Amino acid sequence: MKIAIDVDDVLADFSGAFIEFQKKKYNLDLEPIKNLLYGSEWMDRSNLSREEGIRRIMEFVESDKTKNLETVEGSQPAVEKLGEKFKLVALTGRPASVADVTKKWLEEKFFGVFSDLLITDAHIFHEGKKDKGELCIENGIKLLIDDLPRYCLECASVDVSSFLFDQPHNQHFDEQEYSEITRVNSWEDVIQKLI
Repeated sequence: MKIAIDVDDVLADFSGAFIEFQKKKYNLDLEPIKNLLYGSEWMDRSNLSREEGIRRIMEFVESDKTKNLETVEGSQPAVEKLGEKFKLVALTGRPASVADVTKKWLEEKFFGVFSDLLITDAHIFHEGKKDKGELCIENGIKLLIDDLPRYCLECASVDVSSFLFDQPHNQHFDEQEYSEITRVNSWEDVIQKLI
């Protein structure tokens, strides 16, 4: 079976590093609203225009900070174990402009485990070229592990199963309404469900 795994906040601690970056560079404390980072609500609550918010996201994404992101707890041993049994690809909404940085980070943190990196180029406000469901179908992927409900729903719409990786920003989503979506609370939970 071929499994796609999202990068940010599933493999890499993107949100934690983004919060730290905003605090250090702009003295903006996003910790109290970390559950709102994926979308424009954090910008509204921070009195930022959409343009300024996007500029700050891109500034972070294209900075050296993304080269040094920490891994999500438990991801390295779990992904290594999954790689022994399944074919794994990384599937991200990051901009195409950081594909090389993303590939290098994956190689450094998950050496040789991923056979490919697929990019939707939809990291900001879902304005990408393809959705994750389409890419899963085109690449024979049977399961997506992601932290964003919208990507799990894209997969559900084309009968691809997904694991919704539990994060503060997806607590509002009730996955029980969808038979194709299963919430997982940790990488240990992923392993228990698949191996």
